[in-house]
Amino acid sequence: MRTLLQQRVLNLLTQSSPANARRLLTNTSRTMASSSSETSANSIANETQANTEQSSNSPLPLPEPSPESQAPTIDVSTGQGVKLDHLGPMIVNKDGTLSRISNWAQLSEIERRNTLRILGKRNQLRMEALKTEDTA
Repeated sequence: MRTLLQQRVLNLLTQSSPANARRLLTNTSRTMASSSSETSANSIANETQANTEQSSNSPLPLPEPSPESQAPTIDVSTGQGVKLDHLGPMIVNKDGTLSRISNWAQLSEIERRNTLRILGKRNQLRMEALKTEDTA
């Protein structure tokens, strides 16, 4: 059975980063060893290390959107196409992934036209290269 101190230390360790967990664990092990609870400290250390390794492998979830969010909602149940022109053109990356220009809304009209002209040509070249790479 764990003591109250051991339980608090375990809670602290599982909520902190791996580096902080090791530091806390070392300090706690020293304190607990001096109070003749070395076996308990080692069991907590093993349990905490397993929890820390497990939590560091999984990505953190995104925060929930705020209720007053101004995010547009799109009804796709009608089967009609949806225009996302305000997001800007799609960019074909060299590895075949797609991305967008993050500051598209801030670009002037001349910058948008030039970007569309350059991206159109570059996207075509990249798509052709990817298609020939797939057939080879």
